[in-house]
Amino acid sequence: MKRAFCIVLALLMLSISACVPGQEKPSETNAPTAIATAYATAEPGAAENPYPTQDPARAAFDPDTDFNNLFGGCKWFSFTETEDAYYLHMHSFIRYFDKISGESGVLCPRPECEHDAIAGNRSCSAYGDCHGLAYYEGRLYWFCEYRYGRTWGIFSANTDGSEKRLVREIEITPELSGDCCAFFHRGWLYLVVINMDVVQGTPGTTLRVCRVPIEREGYEEILSIPCLTLPQATLRFIGDDVYIFGNYDGVDTGGKKLTDSEIAELAGSNTVKLFVMRWNESMSGPELLYLNEDYGFWANIKSFWVERDGNVYFGSQRLSDPERDYDKTSNPFVYSLIRVAPDGSSEEVFDMFDGVLQYGINAVSEGVVIGTEPVDRSTERNEAGIWVRRFNGETVFKGALPLEYRAGIADEYPHCFSLGSEYFGTEDWIVLGVEELFDDHPDGLRRYYCVKYDLTEDGPVETVIGEEESVYMRF
Repeated sequence: MKRAFCIVLALLMLSISACVPGQEKPSETNAPTAIATAYATAEPGAAENPYPTQDPARAAFDPDTDFNNLFGGCKWFSFTETEDAYYLHMHSFIRYFDKISGESGVLCPRPECEHDAIAGNRSCSAYGDCHGLAYYEGRLYWFCEYRYGRTWGIFSANTDGSEKRLVREIEITPELSGDCCAFFHRGWLYLVVINMDVVQGTPGTTLRVCRVPIEREGYEEILSIPCLTLPQATLRFIGDDVYIFGNYDGVDTGGKKLTDSEIAELAGSNTVKLFVMRWNESMSGPELLYLNEDYGFWANIKSFWVERDGNVYFGSQRLSDPERDYDKTSNPFVYSLIRVAPDGSSEEVFDMFDGVLQYGINAVSEGVVIGTEPVDRSTERNEAGIWVRRFNGETVFKGALPLEYRAGIADEYPHCFSLGSEYFGTEDWIVLGVEELFDDHPDGLRRYYCVKYDLTEDGPVETVIGEEESVYMRF
């Protein structure tokens, strides 16, 4: 089954398209023993950790200069906060939500501007691309495409949207061309870049982690892994340490021209690998902490967390019985929490089966795991079941989120909600991104909602932080 899936995926890659691995037969590897030396400086557990601790003063979180790991899983939305407000980019505009007054809107200081009343309003200072939004040294910073694909740009503005300025341009070189996730941290912009290339007629990708100075010229590559199929990765930060979590397939075509059958053979002989690495600028290369060489799924980049003591937690998948093939009823996939200690040892902490339902892990975030019930995309339910658990397994909340915002959607076309785009939170509150899909709408209408739930003794209290609509096509 695995080989057949990889062959299909390889053929799809011929047209530079991607498919998410779904029905693999993964196995958790507690002490992996082999990885190409090009990917890491050491195998997990192979040698004493050369960087076991940091100076506590350096490891402490500084809200003015450090990336807030709480928002690290936001790939499609960008999200940050100050003491007074939340800021987010959902699709086209940077928005704000005032924590005190509850006021929300587009972060544009010009009173004469029509903001999002006009679709694609390029004259609005809050409109545009945004691959990373952060509160940094008293201002908002973000990373975006600039000058019609010729350069990237780092922009900055005051927290009220005023005094917007271009901090610097960054040439889109082959190394910086592709899908990007951006993280502002201690004077640097860290980037996860997924390059897609066709060399000698052979498709391939590269997973690259690099950094550039925020205020000056420069470029430093931290990690580069060639792949055949699409990789994925995200970053978290503890002081000077950068933790990298992701997946790759380990296939390097070497720039050779390959036939369809050769590509299929390469894909069929390899599977998706899950890894955790750590790097700081005193290292010659990333240190490998964890590797599952037969994972078979994409990494869930929302479900990755690092404690300040260096313990790593992430959501994983496995078959209920690894010795048997997948069956939806008798041998389903199980979602579980994995812990990796600073010395590279790992263990499964608990799974998300409650005896009746298999809960998916949508986020691992600030001491909690946020799981959701399976939801049919076509459902008309106005609630979603969640299970919030501490890392020690204790339940913080288990029940339904009411999705009260749906009652305010007025449209003649039917719509359904899609969960899972963004999740994060604590044991006191969670935030999720919800997409409302209008499949029969002639303009391909989509509505996006960023909703916060305070987990009180009386149940979840819902607050809509931001909402936006877009169209995907015009006829």
